[in-house]
Amino acid sequence: MEPVIVITTCPRGQGDKLQEEIIRQKLGACVSYLEVKSRYWWQGNIVEDYEDMLIIKTTREKLNNLFELFKRIHPYTVPEFIVIPVEILGPYLQWLKDVLK
Repeated sequence: MEPVIVITTCPRGQGDKLQEEIIRQKLGACVSYLEVKSRYWWQGNIVEDYEDMLIIKTTREKLNNLFELFKRIHPYTVPEFIVIPVEILGPYLQWLKDVLK
């Protein structure tokens, strides 16, 4: 089980719903979210939004199911789904693997 971090954003106030569903389905061992201000290009315009940024600690084996969940329930038509491979030291790695069995 290779650990990864998935980063995504969603409309302010929606992070809690996504966080709950990811944890309930054991697609992430831990999901943190922060309130952020984002500025980006959308449909030819620069847009500024307040969003929830989710940081999902999971494994490579869970990515396909996690992405399928996003396609079903994420409110954006183009959800951010950035996967970052990570190296975890210490007992946290075993905890992550145990939780996601």
